Amino acid sequence: MPQNNWLEVNNKQVKTFHFSNYKAVMAFVNEVMQIAEEQNHHPSLLVEYALVTVSITDHDLGRVSEKCIKFMEAVDLIEINKK
Repeated sequence: MPQNNWLEVNNKQVKTFHFSNYKAVMAFVNEVMQIAEEQNHHPSLLVEYALVTVSITDHDLGRVSEKCIKFMEAVDLIEINKK
């Protein structure tokens, strides 16, 4: 079920996004937060200087669900719109 370079790891979908600087990282994190709030589906985020690793699963089901796929698609649109 991976989409656009998302990898399945331990019943989660995980993707690392690369940025040129910390300011771009934080702008991306804020956009991810907005999606999470709108969809009421919250990921785990690992923030490093020029990287953000996003991990999503459906905690109620213990696996990736349609909610996760919708979230992943929305996050991927951030990346597409920035290019």
